Amino acid sequence: VLQAAQDVSARSQGAFDVTVGPLVKLWGFHDRKPHVPSSEELARVRPLVSYRNMVLDAAARTVRFTRPGTEIDLGGIAKGFAVELAGGVMRRRGLSAFIDAGGNQYMVGRPAGKAAWTLGIKDPEAPEHLLGAIDLDAGSVSTSAQGTNFLIANGRKYGHILDPRTLEPAAERLSVTVVAKDATLADALSKVGFLLGPARALAVIESFPGATAVIFFRNSKGELDLICSKALLPRFRRTPGVIP
Repeated sequence: VLQAAQDVSARSQGAFDVTVGPLVKLWGFHDRKPHVPSSEELARVRPLVSYRNMVLDAAARTVRFTRPGTEIDLGGIAKGFAVELAGGVMRRRGLSAFIDAGGNQYMVGRPAGKAAWTLGIKDPEAPEHLLGAIDLDAGSVSTSAQGTNFLIANGRKYGHILDPRTLEPAAERLSVTVVAKDATLADALSKVGFLLGPARALAVIESFPGATAVIFFRNSKGELDLICSKALLPRFRRTPGVIP
């Protein structure tokens, strides 16, 4: 998991980073007590938040931190790893299965009576509606969406995806869905869609073999828009009436 995190960190130039532990605590997401940090507080944790502070030794299977006070938080990647482990259990038993961990899904085999799995992408601004749907074979899907996890402080809503570069909540995207065979990577890469602009994020996601994505966002006019991997287009369909 940590090696996958480091790979995504390197390719996204630090946009994804599991050493955000001190930052998660500072904003109050750890104990669910909202706190908007001062510039002085952010300055104190800035040196601690860097994937370069974490050194992995693959041969010895060890991890060490080069700076005291560095802490990891696996909230952006661990559920993907968990659903993949569960999928492996089902696969070894020769079963078909749909594993759902809320934002992270893993599919094994085929659904009964169907050629493929169909997954809807909820509209986070209107959860009773779908933005689109994807038909998939076995594999993993991870979706990160605004409004699914947040704190309210001083009358303002702060999303749970923190940008390790600015030390503040990420600029809002509407919904980022990543499809990949590796569920651990899919989980981390769906956060990259929030932390980088749509086009740049898509380039990073597609740099991992077999990974594709569809990203819904509001453009400069405030209109709902999307960007989708070409390889995913044959399997993706927009919900009628949502986007012209």
